Amino acid sequence: FFSSRKRHTSYWRDWSSDVCSSDLIAVEIKTNRILVINRALLDMLGIDETKKNQLTHEDFLSHFVDKKAMEKYLAVRDTLVEPYVREYEVMRGDEHVFVLCHTKLITLANGDRVSLTSVMNITENKKFEQRLLVQSRMDALTKICNRGYGEAQIEKLLKAKKNGMFLLFDVDKFKHINDTYGHLAGDKVIKMVASIDDKFARAHGGFACRYGGEEFLLVLPGYDETQALPILEEMHKEIQTTIVQYDDKEIPVNVCIGLSAYPTICRDTNILVNRADKSMYYGKKHRSEEHTSELQSRQYLVCR
Repeated sequence: FFSSRKRHTSYWRDWSSDVCSSDLIAVEIKTNRILVINRALLDMLGIDETKKNQLTHEDFLSHFVDKKAMEKYLAVRDTLVEPYVREYEVMRGDEHVFVLCHTKLITLANGDRVSLTSVMNITENKKFEQRLLVQSRMDALTKICNRGYGEAQIEKLLKAKKNGMFLLFDVDKFKHINDTYGHLAGDKVIKMVASIDDKFARAHGGFACRYGGEEFLLVLPGYDETQALPILEEMHKEIQTTIVQYDDKEIPVNVCIGLSAYPTICRDTNILVNRADKSMYYGKKHRSEEHTSELQSRQYLVCR
C-alpha cells in the first residue's frame, strides 16, 4: 500500500488534518520515528514548529512529568491489542498542562506497525475537578476542612498507628452571641476561632477542622499530652484575647477544650471524638478550674 516513507508521512499528515479532530502524533514502532505530529500538539507542548523535523520521540516524551508512567506505556505499547487511554501531566515551558492520551496500534498493508496517539488538553477540566474536590473538603464559611474530610484524615492517622493528640473545642454560649448580636456577628466569631485553629494546626504540622456548628477540631500528629498542653494553653489564650468587632460592638469569646490521645487511649474515630467530647464537657462543669487533667488514666485533659 505504501511504497515509500514519504508516502507514509503524506498519508498521516492528511489523516490527522482531515479525519482526527484531536491533536495527534503517529510513531513508527520499528524505528520510533515520528511520522506525523500536528501543529496543535506542538503548540500544546510549546515546541517550535521549525524544529519539528528534528523532534525525536524521546524529545516528545521528555515533556511528560511522570517518567515511570511513560516507562509503563513504552513497555506495553508494542503489543497493544485494545486502545491505551491514560491521563498525564506534561510541561509546556514552566506551565503544567493535563492531557488525555488515547493510543492504538495499527498495522499497515506493508506490515509496518504504527502507534497513533490522539492527545486532548483537559487542563480546564482538571482545574474544575480540583475546585470541586477542594469544595467537597472545605467548610464554606471558615475555609478550613469540613467534618467529612477531617474524619477521613483521622482514619488515616489511626491506620498509620502513629501517636498524636486530638483537641475538640466549642465556643462558649454561642447561642447567646447569636441572640444578642445577630447571626452575622456569630459568623464572625466562628471565622475568628477557625482562623486561630488553622494557624496553630499549620504551625505544628497538624490540621484544623470545623466539626459542626460552633465545634472545632485540632489534630496534632506526633504529639503526646505533655507536648500538646502548652499548645492548647497558647491557643486558648489567643482566642480569649481576640475581641471580635461587629457594628461598633466588642464581642468577647471563650472556648472549652477537650483533649484525647491516639492510639494510646483509643484506635477508633468515634471513640476518640467521644472521649474528647466528654473531656470538653467535664471542663464546662468545672469552670473554676483553669486546668483539669487525668493523665495517669490517660483519659481526659481539659483546659478552661
